[in-house]
Amino acid sequence: MLYQPSEQSTTELYQATLSEFALIKISGEDSFEFLQNQLSQDLRIVTSTQAQLATMSSAKGRVFANFLIWQDAEQDLPTYYACLQQDIAEQTQKRLSMFVLRAKVKVELASAKICGIWGSNIEAISQRLAIAGHHSSPTITTQTFTVNKNDNAFIIRYPSEGDHIRLLAISLEGQAPLCSDCQQSSENHWYAQDIALGLPWICAATKELFVAQSINQDVLHAINFTKGCYPGQEVIARSHYRGSLKRRSVIGFVTPAIQDAKSLLATDIMQGEDIVGQIVNAVSLNDKTYVLFEIQLDALNESADKALTLSAEPAATIELMPLHYSLEKPEQA
Repeated sequence: MLYQPSEQSTTELYQATLSEFALIKISGEDSFEFLQNQLSQDLRIVTSTQAQLATMSSAKGRVFANFLIWQDAEQDLPTYYACLQQDIAEQTQKRLSMFVLRAKVKVELASAKICGIWGSNIEAISQRLAIAGHHSSPTITTQTFTVNKNDNAFIIRYPSEGDHIRLLAISLEGQAPLCSDCQQSSENHWYAQDIALGLPWICAATKELFVAQSINQDVLHAINFTKGCYPGQEVIARSHYRGSLKRRSVIGFVTPAIQDAKSLLATDIMQGEDIVGQIVNAVSLNDKTYVLFEIQLDALNESADKALTLSAEPAATIELMPLHYSLEKPEQA
């Protein structure tokens, strides 16, 4: 099970510090216009109660970083927070700062403790964290990542499979807002859940390797095609309106587990002697290594007859897992 470290455990609530994530703060009078001109998401739907997925790309449409971004309405000046992979946070902060120019905007790394909380005891989580009590859904929409702010901590609802709730908890004071009687768990449980839900994260090994649609950012509602210009917008829009997408990302696992799953990032997916894709995310949990990988759709269609394998582990055959969303191009985004 992805949700429970031990099937013998009777604890219903789990928590883990998420060391692979970091937080960037963007603030100032011009922060809305600045971010609207840099990111793929329409900032008009990013609020203090609703976070959204977004990407930042190069001029060639290659994704440099992707975020979960939301607003903090309690600040004197317009303020946004963006959660992203820790190993590209400093580079991303510097890259965004390059485009500030004369705008009244400050881009800085924020000191924060980030953790994941999950479990099946909805009532207990709701009471302790003062959030609405209902299960998470595996389907990712523009309404998925609802935000609650308690004191100086953000509690963001995350997608989840089954009868579970999953929450991203971010404390700006550096003290994680954890449940006092939650069972400590490995952060790999959280990352494996992200992969199982088809939620990719760009890191240092994969930045600028993939165009946005090849890692499903359009069907994950991270791209708005009507908002106007931003870096990479022309390439992304051309693929959407004029081209047929030839590459997408899917999920699977290999057994037995690979000890150093991080070494798989950006390595090739093979079909016979042909390179047909690359690893976006990978994590080992229990006896499996879960992988989210970009792949040629033609190769995916042939996977029933020709096995997909890892170039780094040629004996490892990938068993595909179903996605919770369609890979068809969205009519609107």
